[in-house]
Amino acid sequence: ILSLSEGFLFSLSKVEDAVKKAMADYDFLDLDPKMKIWKLSGGEKQRVEILKALITNPSILILDEPTSMLTPPEVTKLFILLQKLIEQGKSIVIITHHLEEAIQLSNRITVLRGGRVIDTLDEARVKELKKEPEKGIRELARLMVGKEVLYDLEREKQSVGPIVLNVQNLCVNNDMGVQVVKSVSFEVRGNQVLGIAGIAGNGQKELVESLVHWRDVTSGNVHLHGVAITNRPIKEIRDHGVSFIPENRQRSLILDMSVRENLMMSYYSDSPGLFIDREAMIKKTDSLIEQFSIDTPSPLTPVRSLSGGNRQKVVAARELARQPPQGKQLLLIAENPTFGLDIATTQFTRQELLKIRDVGAAVILVSSDLTEILTVSDVIAVMYKGEIIGVVDSNTATRESVGLMMGGVIPEPDGGEIN
Repeated sequence: ILSLSEGFLFSLSKVEDAVKKAMADYDFLDLDPKMKIWKLSGGEKQRVEILKALITNPSILILDEPTSMLTPPEVTKLFILLQKLIEQGKSIVIITHHLEEAIQLSNRITVLRGGRVIDTLDEARVKELKKEPEKGIRELARLMVGKEVLYDLEREKQSVGPIVLNVQNLCVNNDMGVQVVKSVSFEVRGNQVLGIAGIAGNGQKELVESLVHWRDVTSGNVHLHGVAITNRPIKEIRDHGVSFIPENRQRSLILDMSVRENLMMSYYSDSPGLFIDREAMIKKTDSLIEQFSIDTPSPLTPVRSLSGGNRQKVVAARELARQPPQGKQLLLIAENPTFGLDIATTQFTRQELLKIRDVGAAVILVSSDLTEILTVSDVIAVMYKGEIIGVVDSNTATRESVGLMMGGVIPEPDGGEIN
């Protein structure tokens, strides 16, 4: 509920002037200091947090995943700012899973695994990584997970199948009752990954939650295999062949149940007939624990005991392993499915998304990770302020063009820009 100025300091005397001066000095944020925080986009909120840290003129600045909600142009602007601070003699510590950013920005790099320091690369070694960034990324990835990481995804072009999901003029409100999805229409077909790109806070979360009826659609229609499922019961929607990997993993788990039991939940509802082959289910779920490298003392360990990343692995493993109804294509909706995962499991999960697409599934991938969107998607729709402002083929899309659209700028065919 606070305004931008109030969000910086609770002593309001001269705060507005201080905020304006900081914006001018750092050239990183251009907003009305009186604007309410809740009205800002995810990227704007993140820049406010960074500016809050800078306004005290610190000698040491610690940034934890500072680019997670920024568009590529905003990331470039941040890097320029950080370089200026370094030249002013500031010390900067950046915690990031974006290895290319670590190589680009750092003088020294420390790699952690399992809470322990695995290696520290001095300035000379980092300079060598900068000469061959791709080789450097692979070296850092190997240090992080203790083994070679497969970076090259196999995404072969597929002939698309029939329409699986059709969405027309969808409108959805957020938790405050404000409309954040505004007359959105799209379709996704079998053998196709539709990537929905955008900075967090532009309506993607509310959009996908409405598709599985985690929140109500206020107007518009959703059809799955030609059947209306708008605001239908959650179980009914899942029974039609919908899998969902939500960003909020807690809502998709029963924390006091074991890892095995959480993985089994889909099998109870998907199994045909009256009888369940429990032995086969145990074998399958234990196989999933191994495939997704779920770090658990035992399959019988309560999910509550797992780290956030391992809880995410449980959800991803269960939803990716679901089988569609007889004669139907599975619809998988994956919302930031690799957030919080290590590099090896991230690459494995992305390859699994492509595998189920290759056997006929329709996949909706919502991600603020532009690399993930570009490498996994067949078609990319960009959301900005609750609307889809552009749809592009991933084979012709570039980081620059999609990044600009994520910031609300639509490139013209001749290379110009439409704001």
